[in-house]
Amino acid sequence: IKTGQQLAIHYCDGNRNHTSRIIIPEEIERNPYDGTTRIKAHCRLRDAERTFRLDRIRDLSDFNPDPYCF
Repeated sequence: IKTGQQLAIHYCDGNRNHTSRIIIPEEIERNPYDGTTRIKAHCRLRDAERTFRLDRIRDLSDFNPDPYCF
């Protein structure tokens, strides 16, 4: 994962709610309390910085919108 690269993810939160999001990763970190790996990223859905647990990301791919699609 490169910083600044847009990614499309399918995420399942702690309440088992599923969402599709476009994120721009800023850093990968390990939670010192529970050992989980998390991605700190800008979420375009919420237009805010969010943290996503890596084990809750169900699908991940590059997001490259087609500039020629109208």
